[in-house]
Amino acid sequence: MREYKILTDSTTDLSPQLVAQTGVTVLPMTYTIGEKSYRNDPEETDLSSGDFYDMLRGGAMSTTSQINVETFREVAGKMARDGFDVLYVGFSSGLSGTFNSARIAFEDLSAQIPRGGQPVRLHGRGPAGLPCGAAAEGGPQH
Repeated sequence: MREYKILTDSTTDLSPQLVAQTGVTVLPMTYTIGEKSYRNDPEETDLSSGDFYDMLRGGAMSTTSQINVETFREVAGKMARDGFDVLYVGFSSGLSGTFNSARIAFEDLSAQIPRGGQPVRLHGRGPAGLPCGAAAEGGPQH
């Protein structure tokens, strides 16, 4: 079995500690409140989750932007060119267009980087992100 990397998006709400522990790569999504856009990342770089929810409780509306195809091509492509299989564990295609962006990018990458199989794979996510991270580290910890 080849080594693999796990790629997910910030809808998983993984803590910075868990990201560091598992080595999962988290692509940030962008959300907008009013006229200002923020990156949603595990480190809460642009806005803390507490401040985010305070704004919503205060009546602010939030919209999100899906991760685009080019971002997936860039990040997953580098992983694949570095010799890793890539597993994307993503948000439901019924709730976000991000999964479709990943699908398009991964189809392109599979055609560009043939390695006797599919170097990039997609998987819809529920709580699957955590067991995948544990598996990447040699199995779940009980």
